[in-house]
Amino acid sequence: MYLLPCPHCEHEIPVANYQAGDETTCSQCGQGVVIPKLGQLRQLPTAESPTHSEPAGKLSDSELSPLRRGGFLLFGLIALASFLIAAFCGINWFLSETSGTTDEHLKSVRTEYAKVPAAQLIREFEDMDNLSLDLTLPYAYKTKENRRRDWGQNASVAATVGGLSILASLLLVMTGRRKQTD
Repeated sequence: MYLLPCPHCEHEIPVANYQAGDETTCSQCGQGVVIPKLGQLRQLPTAESPTHSEPAGKLSDSELSPLRRGGFLLFGLIALASFLIAAFCGINWFLSETSGTTDEHLKSVRTEYAKVPAAQLIREFEDMDNLSLDLTLPYAYKTKENRRRDWGQNASVAATVGGLSILASLLLVMTGRRKQTD
């Protein structure tokens, strides 16, 4: 689009290439204006020209509102913090070792009980039955296994939050620019 100044009132009339050589009416003064041929039309400033100022209140494509910039910054910081947490948890998950499994534990208990005389096993069973002993704490291997599982879950949750934060910040910027160009 080219900006043709009205010869009567100097109002800029937007004109397209296909209108070259035609006539139009000025929206400001209502007078008829002859549109020059294409060669002369191309000498005029364009609507996108940097010399032409944009209407007040409309931001350029490269600018975002302060609220959108703040949201983008906030989501970016959340993503950064989430990825740092995910990395920390992932490293701890990788470095934590499990000392065994339930099957290995049962196998070792069977091996140890095979060495104990039957009379001692009967006495221990009677004591457990009379005193109603309960195991209150999990075994050490189970505690390590649970801790490792928790590190892995925390790492995956933090990475998911970081990814969603990046998507939210990009969506915020994309919708802000799309609305500004409409």
